[in-house]
Amino acid sequence: MSVGQPKETVVVTWTLKEKKGVIKEYHVTYVSEDDSSETKTLITKKMEAQFDLKAGKTYKFQVGQTFSKV
Repeated sequence: MSVGQPKETVVVTWTLKEKKGVIKEYHVTYVSEDDSSETKTLITKKMEAQFDLKAGKTYKFQVGQTFSKV
């Protein structure tokens, strides 16, 4: 996973080590380390997510997948 910060947004991108089926969508979640109530999940079909975050805070990101039934 990589994190970039162009201007006032944060862009999170990732790659897959292995694929175990057809991925329907990704769930990208962030949590502020300073305030655990500041949490947001974005659902996307791309391997990239963009968030508007507050300057001077530390965030943790997690990416999960939803698979289609075969």
